[in-house]
Amino acid sequence: KGAAIKNSLDGMPAVYFFNLFQEHSAAIFRESYPALYEYGKALQASSPESVVVIAAHADENGGEQESLELSQRRADAVKYFFMTHFQIEAHRFIVNAYGDHQPLVSPAHPDAAKLNNRIELIRIR
Repeated sequence: KGAAIKNSLDGMPAVYFFNLFQEHSAAIFRESYPALYEYGKALQASSPESVVVIAAHADENGGEQESLELSQRRADAVKYFFMTHFQIEAHRFIVNAYGDHQPLVSPAHPDAAKLNNRIELIRIR
């Protein structure tokens, strides 16, 4: 249940959130709220024209279609979190679900599930 600041796969600065969700679920762990609150406060204080991409990724457990659907539900859950807790308008988010198509590490890596199941928040404007 942590966050890291890195460059996204396309080179843009991003905040990566790992282990936000219950396994095979879009339910956010309560223990993850503090990290999301910090980002939400910063986003709320930023320009009303700022836009953030919510990029959701999953590991390859469960198959391609299931990973894509899970990624979509997770991205939507994060968007909803920011909208409800910080009253940030929906048009300030772009939601992208990648499923298992952009892993950080190989599926053979011992921490593959932990690292490949992630949310990237990329401020693009």
